[in-house]
Amino acid sequence: MRKRLLLTSVAVLNTLATVAVPTVVSAETTDTNTNIEEIVPTTDTDDTIETEAVADPNVAVSNEAPDVIKGPEVSKADPTVAHANDIEGFEVAKENALSRSWSSQMAWAEQIGPWAQKSAQRYNLYASVMMAQAIIESGWGKSSLAMPPNHNLFGIKGSYHGQSVSMRTAEWSQRYGWYYITANFAKYPTYEQSFDDNGNKLRNGLTYNHSFYRGTWKENTRSYRDATAWLQGRYATAPNYAATLNNIISSYDLTRYDRPVQEPETNAGSDAPINGTRFDMSDIGIVKNPHGAQIYTQAHPDLPSKNILKHGSDWQVTGKVVTPEGHLYYQVSTQEYVKASDLQLKSDDKAQSNQKVIKANNPKSYAVPLVGFDKSGQAFDGTRGLANGSLWITDQVKEYQGHKYHRVSTNEWIMDSYVQFMN
Repeated sequence: MRKRLLLTSVAVLNTLATVAVPTVVSAETTDTNTNIEEIVPTTDTDDTIETEAVADPNVAVSNEAPDVIKGPEVSKADPTVAHANDIEGFEVAKENALSRSWSSQMAWAEQIGPWAQKSAQRYNLYASVMMAQAIIESGWGKSSLAMPPNHNLFGIKGSYHGQSVSMRTAEWSQRYGWYYITANFAKYPTYEQSFDDNGNKLRNGLTYNHSFYRGTWKENTRSYRDATAWLQGRYATAPNYAATLNNIISSYDLTRYDRPVQEPETNAGSDAPINGTRFDMSDIGIVKNPHGAQIYTQAHPDLPSKNILKHGSDWQVTGKVVTPEGHLYYQVSTQEYVKASDLQLKSDDKAQSNQKVIKANNPKSYAVPLVGFDKSGQAFDGTRGLANGSLWITDQVKEYQGHKYHRVSTNEWIMDSYVQFMN
C-alpha cells in the first residue's frame, strides 16, 4: 500500500512539474495585457517542461496501451483552464499534493465520487477521469482555488453565475516567454457545481470548437484510457498527463464510479412545502457530527433522505429554516436541509454561536412591536411588527432601560416581554 501511495504521489508531482500552461499558444492574444506583472525568462534546464501546446506523438506508448485512440493533433490547447502549478507555483502545488495521507486521499476521493458520478452520467463521460483530473488540478482539494469558498477543482477560468475570484497565473507566449497575469476563475457554491461545469466543458467543448473534447465521450471511446489520451495535448500539454491520470484511476480504483447508477427514487415529500419559515443566508458549513449530517427533505424531520453528509466535509449554506416546533435547519441544496446542530458555520462568531429561536407573543395585541436603535444608542419605534406566534432567529442581545432586546433583523429588535424561547 505504501509503495502504491509513493508511486501515485510521484506521478502527481511529475505532472505538476510538467503540466505547462494549457494557454501556451493562445497566450499570444494577451501580449498587450495590462495585468502582466512579471516577465520570467524561459529556461532549458528542465527538458521535461513542454512549451508547445501540441499533442505528444508518443502518447499511446506512455499510455501503456498501443491501441489507445489518441485522436488528431491540435494546434492549441484549451485556453479556458489553468493548472495548480501555474496558479500557485510548483513548490506550493507539491506541498498540497503530498499533504494528505493515503487514508485521507481515499476519504477525499469517496467524498467527491458521487458528484463526479452524477455529472458524468448527465454528460455520458467517465467519472473516473473527472475525479483524476480534480485530484491533479487541485492537489487533492488543497489548492487555494479549490478550497472554500472557491470550490474550483479544475482551474476553469471565467465565472459561474457571475461569481469569480481573481488569482495570478503563469502564461506563455513566443514574444515574452513565461510571464504572470491576473485572471478571473469561476467560483462555485460547492464541488458539485464544479464537477458539473467541467462535465459541461467536456461535452460541449469550446466556443470555437464544440467537439473539442469529443474523444472523452463514452459513445466515442472503448474505455477511460481513450478519454485520458484525448485530454493530453488538449486539456493539458504535459507529455505524461494521460499516464498520470491512468495511474491515479488505477491506484484508487476510480473505475467503480464509472458504473451507471440509478437516479434516487423520487421522495414522496419532494413536492412538500418547506416545513417552517425560511431565511436567506450565505455561509460555509462543516459537518461536525462524527456520524455525519442526515439530510431532510424541505426540513421535515419525518422525510429523511438516503444521503448523509460526511463528517468533516464542507457545504455551501444558502438558507435556514425555523420549523413550527422551533428547530433550526440549514439549507445545503434546493430541497435538502440538515439540522443546525450537525454543522459548524465557517463564519461562526460569538453572535452566531448564540443564535436562538424565539416566538413572538403580545397578549394585548395581534402583533409585537419592533424598535430600532440610533447611533447614540437611543431606541425609536419601528415601522413593522411581528405576528403573534411567528418564529424568528435572534443572534444578538442589547440591554436598554432595564429590558433586554433581541435582534431579529439588521436594526429591528424585540423586547424581552414579548419573547418566548423555543430552544
